[in-house]
Amino acid sequence: MSEKRRPPRTHEQHLRHVEQQIAALERLAPLEEKLSSLRGARHALRTRDTRRKIELGGLVIASGVESWDASEVVGALLVMADHLKAKPETRMSLREKGTRHLAEREAKRRGASVGSA
Repeated sequence: MSEKRRPPRTHEQHLRHVEQQIAALERLAPLEEKLSSLRGARHALRTRDTRRKIELGGLVIASGVESWDASEVVGALLVMADHLKAKPETRMSLREKGTRHLAEREAKRRGASVGSA
């Protein structure tokens, strides 16, 4: 079996082919820029999501319930969410209590690191 071989291109044909490929790539350039932009946005969103999840995990630890089962933590949050729907005014007192707790925890942490330095 013999392979069919293409006749060799002339210099002009080769140049025209290369120019067509360049033109096609130039038409794709804006799409590649858009794709790069979208990839950057996706990375930023994933980074923000990851940081938020880490922050929430830290808050579970800060509240002292890290030994709880995940279902217990979610259950407690669901109960509180239902409670806050019935009594939305409670949310401000929860915020104040949480702010105090986190500030005290941070003060203890700083005091411990100053004392150990």
